[in-house]
Amino acid sequence: MFVCASLALVFATLEYPMGDFLGSLPWDTVLILFALTVFGEFIFGSKLFDVLIRKIAIICKGKLYLILIVFNIIIFVVGCFINNYQTLLILLPALLGILKLVDINKWFLSILFGSVLIICNLAGASTPIGDFPALYLLSQGVISFSSYFANATPFAVLATVVIIVLSVLFYRMKPVKVSKEAEKLSVAYTVALYRNVKINKQLLYSSLAVFLGMFVFWILGYQPTKVALIGLSVLALLIKLGKYAEKKIVSTDASIFIYFISLFIIVASIQQTGVLDSIADYLKTIENPTTLLIVFSAITVLVTGIVSAGPSTVAFFPVAIQIAPLYDDNVVITCFCLSICAGSSLFLTAATAGPLMQQMTEKYPLSVNGESYLFSFKDYLIPGIIGASVIFLSNILYIFIHL
Repeated sequence: MFVCASLALVFATLEYPMGDFLGSLPWDTVLILFALTVFGEFIFGSKLFDVLIRKIAIICKGKLYLILIVFNIIIFVVGCFINNYQTLLILLPALLGILKLVDINKWFLSILFGSVLIICNLAGASTPIGDFPALYLLSQGVISFSSYFANATPFAVLATVVIIVLSVLFYRMKPVKVSKEAEKLSVAYTVALYRNVKINKQLLYSSLAVFLGMFVFWILGYQPTKVALIGLSVLALLIKLGKYAEKKIVSTDASIFIYFISLFIIVASIQQTGVLDSIADYLKTIENPTTLLIVFSAITVLVTGIVSAGPSTVAFFPVAIQIAPLYDDNVVITCFCLSICAGSSLFLTAATAGPLMQQMTEKYPLSVNGESYLFSFKDYLIPGIIGASVIFLSNILYIFIHL
């Protein structure tokens, strides 16, 4: 990606000043993403999630259908405020640990991991700060914090409920028979693993208090990037006069930011060719407004499924802006968000969390019929198609309600 971005930058600036070109990139989004990523590191450092995993193990009692329901709910709640990559890094190892001592089959794992990935994407789409696409639109000022909740959130939540219900129904078709002893052993193992963990209250309370303050200012309409950076600075001063904050900021993985910066450069170069303007002009020739939005949504879903959420968001944003004036406020942008979410759920490679899921199942292997299990593209194919279809249909529902 970095090599491609470097070449794109060279060719794009042959007849265009490099300073102007770089100045046109959405640095606001990178800054918000950085601040929220560090906030996620603070919350993780408080050991809140370690204690939460212990509670989940006790609640689920080793029963697979409860693990399926409860874990997906937790994934959704956490993913509303932390990007899906971080969410999986925090919660997936514990989930794999809970399952390690239980006899499971590929059918259950396909349903579980598939629903986890889809709900990670839906969580990101359910709030303006949940993941890159919503953050990008928020930083560009095309939708406000409060209007995003009023428009996109209800339909993302609806799709989440449908996915969880379908997951349980599919599991019930071929339920796994787990002995009482194995269920008890799984709970005992998890509780023992996290028994001595204690929450760092100073870190947790300081992080939550500052984040709540940021949330209030976002709702009130203050500039998202400035609020995020000021909030991060305040938190850094509260936590051991910044020593802990400095450690977390320095240790934050920079690869995700390099990825998005490279992505912005590539897409900005493509925009100069006029291809996206041509797509927008073609869409405007469709006279029926409902058909136009459905076609735009379908194209966005398919492209996102192939190139992933980040590139598709940045690439199709100018198209969305061009057709937005044809509709009431926020209608096109909401459809755009839900379409990106559907597309990023279509294939395993369509979201950053997909390859991470593969890596994690390889790092913390589960045994199925005596063999190590690796979550693959094939395992996700059917869950992904079903999940993307559910989200796309929720988008169609939104279109028919608002037109």
